[in-house]
Formats: sequence, C-alpha cells, structure tokens
Amino acid sequence: MAYEVNLKAWDKADRAACQIIVKALEAKVMALLVACDNAREMWDKLHGIFEQQTKQASHVVQSEYFGFSMDPSDDMVTHIAKFEGLILRMQHLNVKPDKSSVIVKLIDTLPEEYESLRQAWWARPDDQQTVENLVALLTSDEKRRMHQNRMR
Repeated sequence: MAYEVNLKAWDKADRAACQIIVKALEAKVMALLVACDNAREMWDKLHGIFEQQTKQASHVVQSEYFGFSMDPSDDMVTHIAKFEGLILRMQHLNVKPDKSSVIVKLIDTLPEEYESLRQAWWARPDDQQTVENLVALLTSDEKRRMHQNRMR
C-alpha cells in the first residue's frame, strides 16, 4: 500500500517536472527528448548536450583570448572594451584568468608603437600594476598621442 502511494506521488511529481522542462524549451530542443521516459532522463540528456556546448564555447573563447590583438582601426577605448568583453565572456563560462595574466595579455595586444609604454609599465612598483591603472594609463596615453598629432 505504501509503495503504491509513493509511486503515485513520484509519478505525479515526475509528470510535473516533465511539463516544466518541456515548457522551458524551444521546439527544436524538445525534439531531442522524444525518447525520454521521465524527467531524470530528460535532464540527463539536456545536461549532456549543453555541457558539451559549454566545453566547446569555453575552448572557442580561450582561443579568442590567446589570439586577441589590437585591431589597427580601433581606438584604445574600443580596444579595451573588446578585451573586457572577451574577459566577461570567459568568466561567464567559468574560465577565469588571474589579474596578472589579464594585465600581461592586454599589454601584449598592443602594437609596437607602445613599446615605451610597456617598458614604463613594467618599471612601476608591483602594487601599482593593476588592471585599473593600466586602463587609465592606456587611455591617457592615447589622449596624449591624439593631442600631439593635432599639434603637428
């Protein structure tokens, strides 16, 4: 008797869970669940599919990060915004480079004409080598360069 009561309760809860899952999905994703008999099978199938997509997305965003460089047509603010957007996408995929790596990568994305700025940056004390300070230095350096170009 208790078994039948528990089975009915489980069956009711399983059907409710299936309905919740189905209502939350697009039609093309629901088609992947046709052979599933219960909510657990649906969940396992969805997890397997989307976990693989997440791994692939993580690989793609890391490849973008390692290959990232400054587009010659971008100004510094645009370049930094693109870089920060890439870092944000990485963080959403649980790929979290440490601050030191972010600083090194951002400096390495700069063209050769920023070599003196690189040297000046690395001469700073370690406690001043923050992402915020680097962004401030890059944007102020660009303003200085633009002003110099106007004066010529």
